Amino acid sequence: MFFEPRIGKYYTKGYNGYRTLVIGDYHVCLRDCPHKSKCCTTEGVKEMDMNCPCYAEYKGRDERMCLHNSNHIEIEAFCNDEAGYPTYSTFTRYMVGKKRPLTTEEKYGFWDHVAFTNLMPYFVGQKINPTYAENPAPYDAAIRDIVSLIEELDPQVVYVWSQSACDAILYNQNLLSGLSEELIFPEHPTLEIHRFVRGTTTHTSKAAQIKEIIAKAYPNKCIIPVKPNWGKTIPIPLEEVLLRALKRNIITLDAGRCVINNEKMEREGGHLLHKVKAYYNIGEWKDMDRLFVKYNHNKPVSLRKIRHYNNTHEDLNLGDELEHVLFG
Repeated sequence: MFFEPRIGKYYTKGYNGYRTLVIGDYHVCLRDCPHKSKCCTTEGVKEMDMNCPCYAEYKGRDERMCLHNSNHIEIEAFCNDEAGYPTYSTFTRYMVGKKRPLTTEEKYGFWDHVAFTNLMPYFVGQKINPTYAENPAPYDAAIRDIVSLIEELDPQVVYVWSQSACDAILYNQNLLSGLSEELIFPEHPTLEIHRFVRGTTTHTSKAAQIKEIIAKAYPNKCIIPVKPNWGKTIPIPLEEVLLRALKRNIITLDAGRCVINNEKMEREGGHLLHKVKAYYNIGEWKDMDRLFVKYNHNKPVSLRKIRHYNNTHEDLNLGDELEHVLFG
């Protein structure tokens, strides 16, 4: 592999508990350089490795300024606000769940827990590259290095940025043992992101399950927030509410429906049920039974008891914290 991957110093600890590899598509050179045509070929970029005139001015103070170290250079420059790199910025904010500009600490907090490499082993002169469908040969050739890198790093989660890189991985999936694509929810509105997993099930796959549960429960019904006075708050999709409840251990998933956990049956479970019924266009309690199982299989307690508990404890106040955690 010509471009050395940048392996974060906390990679083995994982990001959100999973060893994570991020695969971009290619490096871009926008400089007006007479050697650019060389850098845009597999052999030429090796020839220019230590001779890049664009890096020459930095060589005196940093011997790492060479082409094969570009993954390190770009991410360090991004984290230290020395370069914009819009794709790095958009992806990082998506991963950490922030819409505002990130601090240096937040950037390193993500990139020091993951590994990164670009797929193609050369530069692209412009932000235009043949797609995998148009020219699969260079992508297929590059996959061999990705296979070796995955065997070395043993990632549990792999994020891929472009459709072409994703297509290359899918076409060569026989070489990538145990790697399977997983739905991303919610999808990013502008950035092309794909996720693959190896020998694990992530929380996000649970989100995909929840989305499927809702679709099966209400196949012909539009489930939208109907809570009045949302103000400036963006209405939270029902699948996001249920995912939050899952992470908080208020519910589990069983047999294609949601199950209220025993320990939180009456208080938080009842709060969730009543608020979902009140805030979303679902209908009567019998319609809720299509989404939530009527009985907890580990301890047969009817949802009727939960509903009755909330109805007879009108002064029950779980506070704004739970409301914000689930619906805020």
